[in-house]
Amino acid sequence: MTIDVMFENSDMFYKCIEQNILSVQNIAKIYGIEAENIDIFEIPMISTIKISFPRAVSQGDLGDSDNHGGQQYAPILDLEIIDGS
Repeated sequence: MTIDVMFENSDMFYKCIEQNILSVQNIAKIYGIEAENIDIFEIPMISTIKISFPRAVSQGDLGDSDNHGGQQYAPILDLEIIDGS
């Protein structure tokens, strides 16, 4: 599963990184998975952070409630970047 978090501008991208909002530890806590199973890629050129981790259930399996992973971003919606500008 990969979640792409795209920022409106580089300023907010860097603030998110500086504040460790999408850190491995935070993502592990939010999704209830082991930190060592999470990869986070920061891509400054396009102000994007990619978060990758294994699916709890294989895609298309009987217990898969989100076949395309389109709703997996929801738990991070409430995270806030503090904009001190």
